[in-house]
This record gives sequence, C-alpha cells and structure tokens, in this order.
Amino acid sequence: APSMLCGTCHGDVGKAMERQVDRFAKSPRPAIADDKAFMVQLMERWVERLNRDAKDLLTKPVACLDCHETDPKR
Repeated sequence: APSMLCGTCHGDVGKAMERQVDRFAKSPRPAIADDKAFMVQLMERWVERLNRDAKDLLTKPVACLDCHETDPKR
C-alpha cells in the first residue's frame, strides 16, 4: 500500500488531521478483537466526516482506494 499521510495531500491542514487521527487511535478502544477491524471502523468514520465537513476543499470525495491498493474492508 502507498505510504500516504493526510499531510501528503493537505499540507499543514493535513498534519492537523493526522494529529486528530492519532488522538482517536489512542482513545479507549471498543471491544473489537481485530485491530484491522478497529482501524477500518475508525477510518470509515473519519472519511465520512472529512467528505461531509471538507467537501468544499476536496476535488472529489475521498475513498479507500485513493490511499490503499486494495480495499481494506475486504
């Protein structure tokens, strides 16, 4: 998978987004045995929020395959 961070595309605003993602990742986890499932749920919520709140800043809605070679939900 490509090594992409929010700051790769979004500069300083993206770096602030990375800090928020990091803070969410360190928050108490729900009872999910699989770390991949946890991260997929976390990123689905984040991308939904990003597409809603930053849609005026995006050239198109963000999708999993923008950063991942294969869909991480599979």
